[in-house]
Amino acid sequence: MRGLIIGALALTLMASALADLQNVDIGGEIRIRGRYFGNGVTTGIGRELRFPTATVPERALGLFGLTSVYDADNRGSDRTFVEQRTTLNITADFTDQVTAFIEFESWGLWGETNALGNEFRSNYITGVDSRAWTGDDVEVFQAYIEAKEMFGYPVSLRVGRQELIFGESWLVGSRVSPTLGISYDGVRATYAHEDFTVDAWWTKLAERFTAFGDDDIDFYGVWGAYKGIDNLTIELYYLLLHDGTDIRLTNRGLFWEWVEGVVGLDDYDSTYLQTLGLHLDGKAGNFDYDLQLAYQWGRAMPYLFNPTTGVFTLYTQTPFTFYADNRANYDAWGADFEVGYTFADTKMKPRVYVGGAYFSGDDNRDISFWDWLNPFDKPETSLAFNRIFSGVWYSANIDILGGASAMTNFHQVRAGATAQITDAVTLGLNLAYFGINDPFHWPAGFRLGGYHVPYAPTLSFWTEEAADDIGYMAHAWLLYKYSKDWWVRIGWERLFTGDGVRDGSFVLKNGHELLAGTDDDDMDYIYFDTQIKF
Repeated sequence: MRGLIIGALALTLMASALADLQNVDIGGEIRIRGRYFGNGVTTGIGRELRFPTATVPERALGLFGLTSVYDADNRGSDRTFVEQRTTLNITADFTDQVTAFIEFESWGLWGETNALGNEFRSNYITGVDSRAWTGDDVEVFQAYIEAKEMFGYPVSLRVGRQELIFGESWLVGSRVSPTLGISYDGVRATYAHEDFTVDAWWTKLAERFTAFGDDDIDFYGVWGAYKGIDNLTIELYYLLLHDGTDIRLTNRGLFWEWVEGVVGLDDYDSTYLQTLGLHLDGKAGNFDYDLQLAYQWGRAMPYLFNPTTGVFTLYTQTPFTFYADNRANYDAWGADFEVGYTFADTKMKPRVYVGGAYFSGDDNRDISFWDWLNPFDKPETSLAFNRIFSGVWYSANIDILGGASAMTNFHQVRAGATAQITDAVTLGLNLAYFGINDPFHWPAGFRLGGYHVPYAPTLSFWTEEAADDIGYMAHAWLLYKYSKDWWVRIGWERLFTGDGVRDGSFVLKNGHELLAGTDDDDMDYIYFDTQIKF
């Protein structure tokens, strides 16, 4: 039935696309950003082992184990590079409210080695450099057909690759960093009334070429916005991410295959991550406020949490050691709130604000004495609030590396101010504190050269909790708008790291990756950013 509906919608758009071409517009943008990371990431952003996994057996650590891409020390080299994103788009307007849109994108680093291993104009010794290979430089970022006022109603339908931006990109956005975009392949329908708008979409995130919906990853959503109250927008939404991947983790002979089938050890249901949320955005006089609140529930991805096997316990080779938690369910909250006040009557119109954020986390990677003693124990999965496709980042030092929505299982308190120095220059300052909601429990021991050394490797239940403070952040920036099309921005963010960074806890990659340094040196992020649109 779902396939027939989608086919009917596609035929409707194809029929509409036979309308006459009226107008063609060409546009695009160039964005260049120079970035410097100091004392933060490891050399080359490579993963470094913080603790031997074999010494923490029967603990479901996750996909990345006890590795970290952060070091928070000054022993290695810093990281500096310049990246550039170039887009070019074409909009074709037809009669009967039909539009076709296509956008090309190219992203790369200045002076980077291309996919063939050649460097572009860098061999000054022999002068025989191979020119850059452009086979993967240009991609189709967006390509869709859109029909408006369908059947005489305020309904529009968009089919194809497209951006999705809702709720100020808090959970659904089109950016994972200022220069890295994301788009979605699918169908979006919009009903727009005077006071309210309803959007519904279905997108295909991964196609496995099996029966419709089987083994695929799909993203659905319904988003409603009401603007019938002066100076207030109320948004309610429901999001569903379905991962139908057929999960089969073990293959240890016919006997164990039979046991697994009888007991249900290998019976992992599809993932259903559901999110119900509320967004309030309003003003009252010189005050402005913004509230984001969301709750998540549903079946999780157990294959990310296979128990580790080790060499210091008698129980690691029992049958149950090989199985992930098939009872894993999301039960998480996320929130963000900010209140600001603008001194509108003064010359520079300064705005001051306070706010905070909270993303729940549940770290079950610890192991008790009875769990350690029980040969049939199966460790629990650790889940935190999943920020899905967020286009919001709370810290350039630790939230933007590898894409936004990397951090969860943390709370933040923030305050700041902005001021319009001149018509073209804006100055901003942001101060914040970050803390960990549920820290990781390391094997009890001591630190040697930045690494954990356990007192008794055989007693994996003897643990101690990591510190819960990530640290304080200060971010200052200056924005210069040369014209309505071109602007330049420079900034400096310093993270005064706390013991929680040195100790290490799972807060990155939606709670699946460890943030753990070998020291607690302060991190710096300095950037130059410019963009022109045409």
